[in-house]
Amino acid sequence: MKISLRKCVTTTVLAAAAMVSTAAMATPFSITSVSFSHEGGYANSNANNDGYLGMQFLNNGFTTKNFELNTAGQYYEFVFGTAELIEANAGIDENETDLLKVFANFTFAAPGGVDRTITATATPTLGAINDDAVDLRLTWTPLTFNFGTTGSYQISLNDLVFDQRELLTATARITLINVDTTEGGSNDVPEPGTLALAGLGLAAAGIARRRKR
Repeated sequence: MKISLRKCVTTTVLAAAAMVSTAAMATPFSITSVSFSHEGGYANSNANNDGYLGMQFLNNGFTTKNFELNTAGQYYEFVFGTAELIEANAGIDENETDLLKVFANFTFAAPGGVDRTITATATPTLGAINDDAVDLRLTWTPLTFNFGTTGSYQISLNDLVFDQRELLTATARITLINVDTTEGGSNDVPEPGTLALAGLGLAAAGIARRRKR
């Protein structure tokens, strides 16, 4: 059976194009530490501290998170700590509502290759203790950050809604918004030109072998 060089070249180029189109641009993420901080009248105790809101924030042995996101819209979600409402049942005093804020601080080692600390802020909405309504709501605003030349990602945290004195889990979601086409690609993905040249070499070798026969 005769195989023309043109046919081999066409087949090889199409195969190379298919390989490139299916190869994902991998964006590596590394989150090395997480911490809570706060402003205003908070007390990490259930004792009756006048002028303080009884809350406790813990990181619960957080370990480094290393993961990759390949396409826009893909996300990674993980638990980064807990928050506990330990306010005495007597209720929340007016003094306890002044300048209350909660911060979740995330240190990213990647993407971008430079350590970056991102701070998400929650402003509490307070209710009365021991009723049928929500006692405390911590609402976080999603944040978007750029990396490389065209890359961007968003970090969003779940709202913490306390209906009573209870312990809630805090989770974070990292969503890839845009892939960085200059540096976000995985080093394991060959360049299109390299694939094409390799394919042409294999095709030529195959033709030469058939001619010798």
